[in-house]
Amino acid sequence: MSCYLASYSRFLALQLVGSWQNFWNLFSDMDREHIELDENKRELTTIMLEFLQANPSAYVPLITRKEENIVRVMDFFICLRANDREIAYNNSAVPNFYRIVDLLIAHDEAFLQRFSMHTNFDWAVNNIYFSNDYLPSTSALLRAGEIASLTNTGE
Repeated sequence: MSCYLASYSRFLALQLVGSWQNFWNLFSDMDREHIELDENKRELTTIMLEFLQANPSAYVPLITRKEENIVRVMDFFICLRANDREIAYNNSAVPNFYRIVDLLIAHDEAFLQRFSMHTNFDWAVNNIYFSNDYLPSTSALLRAGEIASLTNTGE
């Protein structure tokens, strides 16, 4: 079943080429609602990741060239409650968000600078990275953090 869903996500991602703005508007509207355990937003995040991975140099600017898109990514809603249902949901949803962030910072230095200084990055480090409950999210966040720290130290 998961193989089927992954293939379907790839198919949907390919369909976004002509309707990116509509997709982004839907995703943004859903994220602004701050709905906990939002399965639809989780699936849209997966589709967005597939879309961006298909050709990051062409598609990353669709997010990073508009201020309101950058703000939406920076303010991505994640609810961390210490119950089994929330932990399971976040372990399936949050890693793809940080994979998206990783793609954005790898392909856009200005986005990298903003992300590394944003309060939500500090929040994520304190609440996800140092939590044993969110190990699947840690590797994606760690990758983004490594890139941010290398850039901030001038290496």
